[in-house]
Amino acid sequence: MRFNTTNLQPLDREVSVALWANTTSVDKKGKQPFNLTATIVVRADIEVRGASDPLELFYSGIVTGSSAMKREEDCGLSVNHTYEIRNRGPARVSSSKIIIHWPLEVENGHKHGKYLLYLLQEPILDGPVMCKVDPRYINPVGLELSKSPAQLRAAHDRDEGAVFRNPALSSKTSVLPNASAPNQPINLSRVKREKIVASEDRVVEGKKVKIVRLDCDRGTAKCIEIVCHVRELNRDQPVVIRLRARLWNSTFIEDYRDIDTIEIRSRAEVTVDTTYHVEDAKGNNVASVLTVAKPDVSIKSPTEALAWWWILLAVLCGLLLLLLLIFILYRCKFFQRKSMEGENRRQTPSDLGTDDETKRAVSPQSDD
Repeated sequence: MRFNTTNLQPLDREVSVALWANTTSVDKKGKQPFNLTATIVVRADIEVRGASDPLELFYSGIVTGSSAMKREEDCGLSVNHTYEIRNRGPARVSSSKIIIHWPLEVENGHKHGKYLLYLLQEPILDGPVMCKVDPRYINPVGLELSKSPAQLRAAHDRDEGAVFRNPALSSKTSVLPNASAPNQPINLSRVKREKIVASEDRVVEGKKVKIVRLDCDRGTAKCIEIVCHVRELNRDQPVVIRLRARLWNSTFIEDYRDIDTIEIRSRAEVTVDTTYHVEDAKGNNVASVLTVAKPDVSIKSPTEALAWWWILLAVLCGLLLLLLLIFILYRCKFFQRKSMEGENRRQTPSDLGTDDETKRAVSPQSDD
């Protein structure tokens, strides 16, 4: 027997079926129905995945105070984190919740840290979803946005899902143009010293590099929670949440100009409402988005001075090589050969006369 589940309600936990047999013969016992009860099991697979646009950025320029910033371009490069939530089925999901952990500031041991990924506006949404963000964390400096919400919505609709369909979009690189001299010195004497996240050493392609990881799970970033509620989600129906931000350039110029790579992560987790007793497949309910920031070569400090013992070793190696070269030349009689040639070039006229007499004395003997 096959049943149609279209008319079942989200809170239904079981279904009862009455069965009885019918006959044209005389049934003295009467028709006694048989009740069959089936438990309803709702299974679904909610998947979340994310992407960064761009994936890699190169920061440069000078430290600028927030009071001197007027437009969003003044604070740094644009970076977008996009999350897609999709129901892989087979059943529909009546309600689910997404919590996004957003790295707003750098952890510095104080109540507030320096901005990290500066959130410009409320999330741009597509699908049956609503998100709630504390207004205090959305563009607190009051920067002028480069695009209106309507323009951003049109761009989002045009490029919907492209960041997931085309991997090339996730590997674009952005470079901050230098409006001022790249080598302009930075005066940090008035800057209040704060705790800076320590770097880690890693060997990449035989070269030692310094890496700083700023994310919520490591406790190296102050993160805010963005809570989104998804309404009924049918099979293969997607929900897209896009977060538009700017890399706060001054933080990286001031504290991480000599770091080779900085990894910044946001994190999203989706959970199904337990009220509806949906069995959700585990393993793909959590996703993180990585943005890599690197200093431009124009702002990196000169190479640190070599250790004294490296210099001493180089001097000793040079002296040893010179002594070895002198010894080889001596064994080859290089210096003696030069002395003999000098004596031959310095023959006197009397020496020449003696040689002529010797030749005349020898000549008669040879004639006999």
